[in-house]
Amino acid sequence: MGFVSIIFFVNGALFFFSTAVAMIRFKDVYVLLHTSSKCLIGGTLSILIGLIFQATDNLTISKLLLAAFFLLLTNPIASHALAESVYGQGLSRESLVNDDYAIDRKHQKEEH
Repeated sequence: MGFVSIIFFVNGALFFFSTAVAMIRFKDVYVLLHTSSKCLIGGTLSILIGLIFQATDNLTISKLLLAAFFLLLTNPIASHALAESVYGQGLSRESLVNDDYAIDRKHQKEEH
């Protein structure tokens, strides 16, 4: 059981790493919401499954399954609510993109 748990833990860590890279790489709020909801749920479920393989008593397994169910229920709802809120504000995709590099270059040109 230990080897299977390690596989799920590594898989979860890779999901979390891909989420972190995507949060840095992508700037569009809708893409960020999609990435965060999909990758974080995949990483968390992988780690929860790994913990289920490590668990020895039924109470712990039931708590982990309940946590997984709660995650599957709430994460998509929260992501949808955030996306609907952004869309409801009337913000376009272009206005939500934050290009820090372009802003820094503009300030550098103004100083010189």
